[in-house]
Amino acid sequence: MVLFHAIHPTGGSRPSYLLSGSDPTALTENLSVDGRLWPLLVAKFGPDSQATDLEAYLEVRNEWLRRREPHVHVLDVRELSLSQVCSSIRQRYIDWLREHADTLRPCLLGSAYLLRSPEGRIMTSLIRHCAGMNSPYVITPTQSQAITWAAERLQDAGLAPAATRVRAAFSIPAS
Repeated sequence: MVLFHAIHPTGGSRPSYLLSGSDPTALTENLSVDGRLWPLLVAKFGPDSQATDLEAYLEVRNEWLRRREPHVHVLDVRELSLSQVCSSIRQRYIDWLREHADTLRPCLLGSAYLLRSPEGRIMTSLIRHCAGMNSPYVITPTQSQAITWAAERLQDAGLAPAATRVRAAFSIPAS
């Protein structure tokens, strides 16, 4: 068993998740899910992420979705190589998105994807298309662009205090 710690906005008072997989250090280095600035949820996959990390991410994402609250999601996969995202992983993520579409549709204000390669941009667009995702999204190579976009989504949704907290946390000027 591996202990995977997800960072919750309650200051860590929620329990960590017990998952099977590699050693705790490797898992911690390859996946983080941070909700301290909820309704902003930031997930980051490290360079050695594997299918087990995707499953861990989806398990934690399910926990956040149970809140059924409006939020913006930032997914940072800049450290992954395209070869790590094989067809079975892509299909698993598409299936998860379809399975949770009824929950995501009213809650997800938008997604920002941090990617480096043009091929990754195409893959992300195809995954969203195959999953029937219609929420706003942006694909960008930098965290500051993703967070700026996320804060704008929060602001546009009437969540000005959350947008202000996000901008302050990442030292982004108000737009």
